[in-house]
Amino acid sequence: MNISKEVIPICFATNDGYFPFMSVAIQSVIANASKERTFIIYILCKNVSEDNQQLLSQQLDEHKNFSVVYVNVENFILRHQQMRDYCLGIETYYRLLIPYIFTDHKKVIYLDCDTICLSDIVELYEMVPTNFMIAASRDFAMMNWKEYCKKIDLKNHINYFNAGVLVFNTEVFRSKVSEDELFEIVSMPDLFLPDQCSLNKACEGNTFFLNMSWNVMGTPHKNKPKGRYLKELMNAQKHQNIIHYVWDKPWRNFTLTDRSRPFWKYARSTKFVDNIYSKLKEIELETYYDYRLSVYNDIRCHRNYNLNFILKSVLLFVKYNFLSGPMRFLFKSAR
Repeated sequence: MNISKEVIPICFATNDGYFPFMSVAIQSVIANASKERTFIIYILCKNVSEDNQQLLSQQLDEHKNFSVVYVNVENFILRHQQMRDYCLGIETYYRLLIPYIFTDHKKVIYLDCDTICLSDIVELYEMVPTNFMIAASRDFAMMNWKEYCKKIDLKNHINYFNAGVLVFNTEVFRSKVSEDELFEIVSMPDLFLPDQCSLNKACEGNTFFLNMSWNVMGTPHKNKPKGRYLKELMNAQKHQNIIHYVWDKPWRNFTLTDRSRPFWKYARSTKFVDNIYSKLKEIELETYYDYRLSVYNDIRCHRNYNLNFILKSVLLFVKYNFLSGPMRFLFKSAR
């Protein structure tokens, strides 16, 4: 297979449950990508429904510089017991296969499904030099966990990176670590996040560090980095290139924030918008269904986020997170 150097490969890993959210990430990439370049979206999966594939094809119909290829990883799963045994979701392992699957591409971007791209992805692709195994942003939540990094024999805890936004230099990666060697690392005891920690161990000393603006994971309340890394993080919050919803999934929360608003903006442009909205409606909130429905309708109908909407959202958030038992009954009675 002869791949043109003009084609930029972007990988996602998903199942049917996360497919709608992946479609939002893809839409954000399309909306901000250079129209002068050509892209291939590779979707690593075991099996996804024909309906989902058809909807995504319709979503990309108007964007002739984007194409989609589905990559069935079933054979790789059968080769690695670690993937079959992982209880947190086998899809998280698929990114480990990228250097060994895409031998026709020298460089491959990987994005988690819970990301939103706000800049031209070409910039990310071209900024990464070709002499490193991988490119990634430091993970502020983990980089100060010195004792854990020492436990898994990482030499420098400051360089622990997050695996939600990656650029693989596939040839360099394969020359340093074989597929079997990488999955031997996965099998090591005490790996808190086996997929992410194994990449950190395999690529230690051979990582190109992206600015944190390419993987903005939220505002830290604990485990803040220090010195120049804190400054980098604060600047990244102001100038975001990629938002990564590590903890604050928009489809699981009920208030609009500066971080969640881009998700809903791009969700409205997908063919999965009704599916995503229905998931929001179906979340169990016990006695305050009417508040949830009101917030849903405001988003669904593209209404302005006026004071009334904000107050309803705040009330819903407070009740969902802080009130229980008799207090919920009092709120219900007060209405």
